[in-house]
Amino acid sequence: ENAINQFGNIQLSSKTGKNQGHFKVHSNGFIWKKASGGKLVEIAATEIADITYSKVLGGLQLAVREKGGAVNKFIGFRDQDLKQLRSHCKEHFRKEITERLLVVGGHNWGEASVNSS
Repeated sequence: ENAINQFGNIQLSSKTGKNQGHFKVHSNGFIWKKASGGKLVEIAATEIADITYSKVLGGLQLAVREKGGAVNKFIGFRDQDLKQLRSHCKEHFRKEITERLLVVGGHNWGEASVNSS
């Protein structure tokens, strides 16, 4: 059985910006297709190293890291989509989707010290 779940209005985030498209999950992996045609991203289930999600502006971001190191980020999932994605990935890919917490609000990981002179 080649189960397919489709999600519309999902953006592919890349260095050149964000492209609107459609995200499909099937038993052999993921496919994202640009809404206006042309660009297509296919990730085979056997090439997936891990999958994480983060809450970002515009919904949930799904980050799919491939075994070769490439990371594809898909933005625009709703909270209710996560349950469906999790069960599909567990059943068909034997992969868990884990949360990746992002630091927001302008904070950073460094320390600053100020010396008055």
